Amino acid sequence: EGRGFTPETPADSGSLAKPVTAAAVLLLARDGEIDLDAPVRKYLPEFPHAFTTVRQLLSHSAGLELKESPDGLANKSNADLLAMAGEPLFPPGAGYTYCNLCSITQAILIERVAGVHYLKFVRDRLGVPSTVSLRPKRLADWKGRAIGYRRNPDGKVERFDSWENELLYGAANFSISGAQLADWGSQ
Repeated sequence: EGRGFTPETPADSGSLAKPVTAAAVLLLARDGEIDLDAPVRKYLPEFPHAFTTVRQLLSHSAGLELKESPDGLANKSNADLLAMAGEPLFPPGAGYTYCNLCSITQAILIERVAGVHYLKFVRDRLGVPSTVSLRPKRLADWKGRAIGYRRNPDGKVERFDSWENELLYGAANFSISGAQLADWGSQ
């Protein structure tokens, strides 16, 4: 669109949110509010798998799968996505798979244990700048943002952007700029 990308241009954090989410869980564990080896159900009774531990969520070894597509994620909250969880791909702890649903579940866990919204917790306890937000539901409401592109296997550059009506957080979806990252890193 001919706009320059500046240090102030907001962009989707993508998976940069995952280590922030993991750090928040580890902070709660350090403070004795979460036992990493306890079943997730101790904190989230609605969690669908009885023997999965918090540590398995953190290590992406819970076997959870999130089928990602624009239609599959549209208008679904973290709780909605967790409720859609199917059977694990493997017994928890017996394998590894990159796990967006693990990080989404951790965000729910943080809220339940801390009693505050995820974004408030990571701002207050991890120092995420107060100007960092979660991306808006509608892409048209995300003013001045960077639009993503990727090179496909045949070498052509194609638009690869955030999806409309995506509500999930904990695994992705911070709206953050390079300047905000630098500010956070300098604290």
